[in-house]
Amino acid sequence: MTAAHYKLANVCALVDYNNLQIDGKVENVIGLHPLSDKWAAFNWHVINVDGHDLEQVLAAYDEAASVKDKPSVIIAKTIKGKGVSFMENVAGWHGRAPKPDELAKALAELAN
Repeated sequence: MTAAHYKLANVCALVDYNNLQIDGKVENVIGLHPLSDKWAAFNWHVINVDGHDLEQVLAAYDEAASVKDKPSVIIAKTIKGKGVSFMENVAGWHGRAPKPDELAKALAELAN
């Protein structure tokens, strides 16, 4: 609220919105929907992107830089563990590092 009140247009927040937290799916722990509307209600300029698409993310930063009367937030929709079969959308990976054998398997999958 303070950033919007003072029209801090040089502020840009980035939210990694992967729908998971340590305890499980966000909607089961504490719902955030509609996230974009909540930021907009506090007078932030909201930009939604596919967080796995670097061109979209970079374009969002350019858009945020062009906004001169309010702060901006980029909500980057992502998939936790994307590209690794045993990690994708698994909340348990939110707070632990892979063991050496898991790391080897993950790196092999990402290399393909």
